[in-house]
Amino acid sequence: MATRFITIRVEILHDKNLTMSQKIILAEIEQLAMLDAGCYASNKHFAEMIGSTKSSVSRTISELEKKGYIGTEIINGSRNHERIITITKLVTPPYQNVKTPLPKCEETKENIHTNIHNKVKTPSVNDIKEYKEEKRLLIDPIFFFNYYETSDWVDNKGKKVKNWKLKMLSWSNREKTKEKDTRPINKTADFLI
Repeated sequence: MATRFITIRVEILHDKNLTMSQKIILAEIEQLAMLDAGCYASNKHFAEMIGSTKSSVSRTISELEKKGYIGTEIINGSRNHERIITITKLVTPPYQNVKTPLPKCEETKENIHTNIHNKVKTPSVNDIKEYKEEKRLLIDPIFFFNYYETSDWVDNKGKKVKNWKLKMLSWSNREKTKEKDTRPINKTADFLI
């Protein structure tokens, strides 16, 4: 027996214009609309899915249509009417007020972008070089910068880098440990003592 589930995209989940039942129904319509025949599910189908009445689902679908998310088309048959529901509006992402970052060639200390969500200042290569010299760290500043810049300043554990200076210190400590491990061992000197 196949497991049945629906997937609600993040954009739908964070849309403040929709109620929870509207989000669930819109997600189901979106998935059914991808089928060859399109979404022709009845109000009874949606009512059973969310545990509601057919009249409540009818109002919800009408509200989604008024808000412009879906469109409905009634096809008259010889005995029954069939309704086809189509998606007419792509849901906008929830982060509409995020300032887009500047290209690296336009960044300066005065206008470097700040991550709106975490308030994390992304360092420039010069910031990293200055901190390396200040603390006399054993790292390559350009390699360090490129490593985190390509991953959008997310570490290998999937967490946003909040303190890049602390990361530089830990990198430098690892480099010191590697340097100690790669030194040749002078066994004769130990034997003579």
